[in-house]
Amino acid sequence: MEGLAGLTIRFCQRRRRCCLRRASLSENGEGETIALGFQHYILALGTAVMIPTFRVPLMGGDDGDKVGIVRTLLFIQGISTLLQTLF
Repeated sequence: MEGLAGLTIRFCQRRRRCCLRRASLSENGEGETIALGFQHYILALGTAVMIPTFRVPLMGGDDGDKVGIVRTLLFIQGISTLLQTLF
C-alpha cells in the first residue's frame, strides 16, 4: 500500500506491526522527486510568509514583528526538516 510522502507501508505477518521504508529515487524517478521537492519548498515558504503577513497586522504588530515571526518560522521549519531527514 502506497502511503503519504513517498513511504511504502506493508503489513508484516510475523511481527504484527507495520513496516515503513523510504522510497528511493529509482522508484519515483528523478523528475517526480524534483517536482515534489519544489512543491514542498513553495508550500513551506508560502506558509511561513503569507500567514504572518495577514495575521500580524490584525494583532497590532508592525513590520519588525512580522520579520521576527517569519524568521522564527523558517528556523523551526529548518530544524524540523533536519530532524526528519536524519532520523
